[in-house]
Amino acid sequence: MNLPEKECEKIYNNLLKSVIKETGFKGTTNSLELDRMGKLMFGNEWGGVFSSDTIPRKGKLKKYSITNNKPSTHMGEHWVGIVNEPSLKQYIIYDSFGRKTKRLLPTFYKKNKGKIIDTDYDKEQKKRERNCGARVLTWILFYKMYGRKNALKI
Repeated sequence: MNLPEKECEKIYNNLLKSVIKETGFKGTTNSLELDRMGKLMFGNEWGGVFSSDTIPRKGKLKKYSITNNKPSTHMGEHWVGIVNEPSLKQYIIYDSFGRKTKRLLPTFYKKNKGKIIDTDYDKEQKKRERNCGARVLTWILFYKMYGRKNALKI
């Protein structure tokens, strides 16, 4: 099914409300909280939560993962979603601020140049909001439920 972008955004926002209600993640989240929920929500397809310099190399990354945009030597700043599509040899990257992977995760981008697909560059998250963890889980859930074409519109 190929939904209009506005419909995708509406569904995403409703899913976000449900994810926040179920997880209690209204604000800042840490890697342990996100990993626990990822395991519950996505089971064996869950790859884990990483800092930008510890993302597993090709062939080792499971279907759904979350990374922070900062390396392990820094405090975390912002959570980003990764969907690994091995059959297409691509990664879809979701940033709730709509930034390009090339700037957000430069090392990962360089290692996987030509294999990175960014979602829509519009912003879902306002600057003052601190719910990027819940947003990433929601986007991954949206991908799982509505597929690649629709997830790229978020």
